Order: sequence, then structure tokens, then C-alpha cells
Amino acid sequence: MNGSLVFSPRVLKTLQNLPLSERSLITTALAEEYIFGQDPHRLLTPLQSIIYTMISFYVQRDNPHLA
Repeated sequence: MNGSLVFSPRVLKTLQNLPLSERSLITTALAEEYIFGQDPHRLLTPLQSIIYTMISFYVQRDNPHLA
């Protein structure tokens, strides 16, 4: 990834409202994709993958340079 990455209040609030175990996995998945360029879905269950996709959509909307 080139450039900066902003986590908006909406993303942070969504992460903070997740149970701790889910929060850790979703945060790790965000790092896998946006920092390391890896596919994060291999780490997640189907339900976690849906939650991750929603949060990832927020990140992409808040960071237009990612699109």
C-alpha cells in the first residue's frame, strides 16, 4: 500500500463495539490486507468475513485513494 490509511470514527466505533475476540481477528485482518497486502478472508469464519467486508467497505469509502 502506498500513502496513508485513515480509520474514521465510524470504523473505530464499529471495531470498539465488537466483542474482544471478534475485534482482535478483524483488526488482524485489516492489517493483513491494508499493511501486508494479503487476503484476510483465510483467517475468518464466514460470519467474521461478512463483518470484515462491511468494515473494509467503510475503510475504502473513507480513503478514496484505495479504490
